Amino acid sequence: MKKYFTLFAVILFTVNTFAQTEQGKIRIGGNSKIGLLSTYYDNLNDYSIYSVNVNINGGYFFINNVSIDIGLYPGVAWSGENDYSAQLGGGLGLRYYFPIKVFLGSSFDIIHSFNNKTSQTMYGFNAAVGYAWFLSEKVAFEPSLNYRFDFAYELLEIHRLNVQIGISVYF
Repeated sequence: MKKYFTLFAVILFTVNTFAQTEQGKIRIGGNSKIGLLSTYYDNLNDYSIYSVNVNINGGYFFINNVSIDIGLYPGVAWSGENDYSAQLGGGLGLRYYFPIKVFLGSSFDIIHSFNNKTSQTMYGFNAAVGYAWFLSEKVAFEPSLNYRFDFAYELLEIHRLNVQIGISVYF
């Protein structure tokens, strides 16, 4: 009897996931990232920067379980030296959902940072692994862990590890 119950539960959760991520569906979401950046400059010492971002994103499932995503990324960053900067960017990406509600995502982004001293455009690659916990048929809570690599003219490299908390609505 336990085998049948387990099989029924696995089928139920798998069907529930496929209903939200089938071809032709749309996902609209938002998330917040809190992160630590490890930054390395040419001929200077490295230092850490803390950041908070609130992102708006959406995706279209062009085949079952795979969406092409677009995002808008406003944010703020600061270091221990009371140096603050604002950020605004956007990007394109892909997201794949496994039947167990785990997803893998990647994106290529362009982010412009500016403060009262300087401005800079960075290009980056983001990779994420997360879980889509469906609170209802159309709403999911989506925690994820993201690794990000940015590069810019003045900087050699920026590495970020972020914990992201998101909510998405599926249509």
